[in-house]
Amino acid sequence: MTVQKISQRGHFASREPRDPVNATFRAVFALASIILKLKVIFINDNVTASVFSNVQATALENQGSS
Repeated sequence: MTVQKISQRGHFASREPRDPVNATFRAVFALASIILKLKVIFINDNVTASVFSNVQATALENQGSS
């Protein structure tokens, strides 16, 4: 069933005159989404690092006060 759907899609896509433009747009969109996902991962890492350092600083302050 799924293989048939994929082959039908490919068949219809080969008949479309604007297929190269569509393929290029899809490639650019995929690349942009990958870059955005990587940026989100890096932002999350930075947030995690800052939260962890804040927790460490708070723990050190608590140790010093006790």
